[in-house]
Amino acid sequence: MKWKTRVTELLGCEYPILQGAMSRLGNWKFAASVSEAGACGCLTAAISLTPEKLREDIRRCREATSKPFEVNLTVGMCPDIDEMLDVCLEEGVEVIETSAFTADSYGRRIKEAGRKWIHKTATVKHALHAEKQGADAVILVGLEGAGIKNISQLPTMTTIAWAARQIKVPIIAAGGIGDAHTFLAALALGAEGVMMGTAFLATKEGPISQHHKEKMVRAVPDDPQLRNVVMPGSGTEDYRETMEKGVAPAIDRDDYDTESQSMSFAVAYVDRIPTIKEVIEGITRPRLPRSPIQPCQPIGSGIQGLSPLPHRQTRIRRSNVTYGCVVLHYLFIAEIVPTQQVQEAAAIAGGRLQPTKGTGNVLIVGPAGH
Repeated sequence: MKWKTRVTELLGCEYPILQGAMSRLGNWKFAASVSEAGACGCLTAAISLTPEKLREDIRRCREATSKPFEVNLTVGMCPDIDEMLDVCLEEGVEVIETSAFTADSYGRRIKEAGRKWIHKTATVKHALHAEKQGADAVILVGLEGAGIKNISQLPTMTTIAWAARQIKVPIIAAGGIGDAHTFLAALALGAEGVMMGTAFLATKEGPISQHHKEKMVRAVPDDPQLRNVVMPGSGTEDYRETMEKGVAPAIDRDDYDTESQSMSFAVAYVDRIPTIKEVIEGITRPRLPRSPIQPCQPIGSGIQGLSPLPHRQTRIRRSNVTYGCVVLHYLFIAEIVPTQQVQEAAAIAGGRLQPTKGTGNVLIVGPAGH
């Protein structure tokens, strides 16, 4: 299946999936592996420590892959960030991602150099600001994601759906995304791509210890200790303290060590240690479970189309679905992607999409034998 969104067009990658910067884990080798698999790898400048080492890492990444990758500059945490940006521009990096805090001055330099600027933030308010400053796309991270939290941060689902009503540039969803269901849900909410960290770390190529990967396989999102890592504290002061320190409160290091700071609620979907390619194929070419709905039992009859999003290309006014809840996901995807892509998505689920002549209605039919 060929995926085409404004994110794939912007980045030049095969799939609308980006690798998260992941603090000091996003090295050039890992970024190249993700890009080679068809997603967009991310080289984190902070891991290079110096501008000259970053220059070397960019060149190594280019030697390892001919496919596109981006470089992340984390404002307030990346050492020598002005010089790091100089290196990115001198080395011809086409896509530069800024994150954490306001990056207006860096964004202007990126745009003036004719490069593509993506800004990552935790709130719709700051995403709107980045859009006004000229960002080509915004990454919005919900509470379910790893990393430092913002005191105004909301869950991923609410954040993306709310942002899609206001933001015109492509939205990339992040936070707790790690399988086909959460990927498709993000698209249905209005995103045109996703960013994943945990799902990529828990792979054979992931730059963490085998011990930690196995720990991720065993982890469950409702573990109290994991919740303290992903969502440290429940009050405003707790979140403010976390933002200032850049780390979660002290926890049992026997169970959750330094590597665990990169773990998100996406561990819910980690049940083995695959390759990066297997992760991407499992998301973009999923073998979804059969529907519990009886064959040809109509559900969702008379569902009204969602209010139009700025980037919508296809709108379904009314639909009958005879396959079940699984294909219902694809019904909503039809709201934000071209009809041809919806047909391909329906085919993944083993069904077919049939426009009803003269009415604009759409019928999604389940697979033979269902």
